[in-house]
Amino acid sequence: MLSSRSCGRLGLATVAMLVVGLAIAVHPVSASTAPQAKKQPKTRWYYLADRPWVESNFPYIRTGPGQTNGKTYTHSVIHGNWAFHDTGFVQYDLKRRCHEFRYATGISDDSSSESKAQFEIYGDRRRLSKFKLEFGQTRSQALKVKNALRLKLATANAGDTVAPDIVWGDARVRCTSL
Repeated sequence: MLSSRSCGRLGLATVAMLVVGLAIAVHPVSASTAPQAKKQPKTRWYYLADRPWVESNFPYIRTGPGQTNGKTYTHSVIHGNWAFHDTGFVQYDLKRRCHEFRYATGISDDSSSESKAQFEIYGDRRRLSKFKLEFGQTRSQALKVKNALRLKLATANAGDTVAPDIVWGDARVRCTSL
């Protein structure tokens, strides 16, 4: 034990170093006692073409290769709309486990060259994106969908022709699991 008298001779800085040294000797810091950074769960990409949809009002939905603007996307979701200006949609369950949605979308190359369509993407009821495309145009985008329970892809005919087929090319979500 150090007396106040010996502290005077050693100096306060030396005493402080001794106390810190004793504390470290008694409670050494190791990998098991050091504060651990929270590990992020591993994520992976899931193609919507490989996932079941939970709700839709489209007359048909098919998956597989789809072509828009001259490019083929192997893992596509392709759908048709009911009529001229009705809005169609398809929804997928993300289970609040996904973080990002990526896609390349456009009007199918099989559609009329006069075709136009309106696109809207929702994470739950919050609109994430809204845009129009004409035949021969493609839009690629990455959107944040963190904590969304449902992903909704909605389209409507924006032209004066029969509703075109829509290609959601390589549409995928990055999730911890699904």
